[in-house]
Amino acid sequence: MPHISFTISPRPEGCELTQRIRIRTGPIGAWLNRREFDAVRTHMREEGENLKRILERGP
Repeated sequence: MPHISFTISPRPEGCELTQRIRIRTGPIGAWLNRREFDAVRTHMREEGENLKRILERGP
């Protein structure tokens, strides 16, 4: 299973949102599971956009 995380770091002009996906597999495993990994990447991109929109909206 991939490990997925988001980190929010303060910056003088606002904040920086970093998303990470850690997958421990070799090239054969990556090839065999490419659809699942693509789905995880798509999910991370969508969640990052949602989180960015929430953070920019403010309190």
